[in-house]
Amino acid sequence: MANRQVMFTFPQELIKEPIIYNLGIKYKVVTNIRRADVSENKGWVVLELEGEEILFSDGWEGDSINNSAVWVPSIGVACATDIAFHDCHLWPIESNVARRVIWRKDIARLKEFDARIIIPGHCDDEKIDLMEEVQEDKTRAYTECVDWSIDYLDNYEEIYSSAESAEDLVTRMYERYPNVKAEDFAVQWQARLLFPHSSPDWLLPLPGEPGKIFLNPSGGFDGDPPKE
Repeated sequence: MANRQVMFTFPQELIKEPIIYNLGIKYKVVTNIRRADVSENKGWVVLELEGEEILFSDGWEGDSINNSAVWVPSIGVACATDIAFHDCHLWPIESNVARRVIWRKDIARLKEFDARIIIPGHCDDEKIDLMEEVQEDKTRAYTECVDWSIDYLDNYEEIYSSAESAEDLVTRMYERYPNVKAEDFAVQWQARLLFPHSSPDWLLPLPGEPGKIFLNPSGGFDGDPPKE
């Protein structure tokens, strides 16, 4: 648990509102009034807050540029956001070969939190149930999304580098991950982007025109160029 002192000032229209009570209920923090002064027109209070400290860090490589990781040290839980997935197809559409090298390193870097639980940004229902069980049983841990995501990128890179057609890429990825259904459309969209002229009709259509979709905040496309 973390402690921090903060000062609030209240205008006249909020003096009679239960702001401190609502603060504790909404954000699950313990409030302790250290000093206060209230009149009919205004008021101020110095509060000591006790609760879980949540730390954010930016600049992580993931399925797009500049992802954030979330770390709650007091309970040993990290959230991988879009850095790591589990039993869900990753999203290589907005990355390229060079960036995926960094992505692998940043996935591995999640272990530096020494977390008991690392929550993947995307997963299947089974993993959600598993994390709830682990949260209740303090003797258990769940961090498997890290190794799973690195393995996925390794497998994808192998298939990407040698795929000769959209059908070849999709077929081999589905054969490698026959039981992974979450976000399986991402594989078909990637295949269409890489092989725009020879993609079979059975592939899912893209959600828009290439060059106008999956763009970064600056309006550019960070994915791999077409192979044909």
